[in-house]
Amino acid sequence: MNTGESSNPRMWMCKDILLAEENRNILLKLVRYSLLMITLPLTAYYVGHDYFFAEMKANSRDSLSGILAVLAVNAVIAVYVYEAFVVEKVDAPNQNQYNR
Repeated sequence: MNTGESSNPRMWMCKDILLAEENRNILLKLVRYSLLMITLPLTAYYVGHDYFFAEMKANSRDSLSGILAVLAVNAVIAVYVYEAFVVEKVDAPNQNQYNR
């Protein structure tokens, strides 16, 4: 009766899930967009502050640089969402063949 398999389901740790071969693309996407969310707004702020709006008053320069950083964050989010929808549509026909 005992086939050598345990009746207990395997416990998945977060590390195991992220490093699994089928999730490698998702992990790379997570790392890529996390780095973009950190570096792009900071870069946009300082480039705007030191170069684009350098001739303005301090208050205006800070405000416009902050707006530029917020726009950078929104751009990263928009690209992430767009990519998620495009990849979902491309993968959808493959999923239908397994659900038959």
